Order: sequence, then C-alpha cells, then structure tokens
Amino acid sequence: MSRSWQTRLLHSAAPVPQGYRSLATPVYRGSTTLFASASAVTDRWDQEQVGYTYGLYGTPTSLE
Repeated sequence: MSRSWQTRLLHSAAPVPQGYRSLATPVYRGSTTLFASASAVTDRWDQEQVGYTYGLYGTPTSLE
C-alpha cells in the first residue's frame, strides 16, 4: 500500500545519519490530566517545587 503525500511529508525515506541530533528544542504537547482532588491541582501549579505544571505551562517550549 502506497503512503499518502501527507505521510511522506512527515516521514522521510532517508535514514538519519549516525550521530545526528536536532538543534531545535522538540515540541512538548499538552494533554488532559486527571487529579484526585482540587488541592492536588493547586499543589501541582507550584512550579518551583515540581518544574512542569498541568497543561502547557512550564515545558521547555513554553514562553516563561
């Protein structure tokens, strides 16, 4: 089965050279996260303790 043109745009047929690494920071996608309680959500928003927070804030690709 032939790949669509959209798939071919995203997935190159050329192999990645040995030792190659990207200079750009990868995109970190946000997602829905479930918490046991409202206080657990509040605790996670404290970026100084946790580092990353719920959703998109605090990831390496966000504007801080």
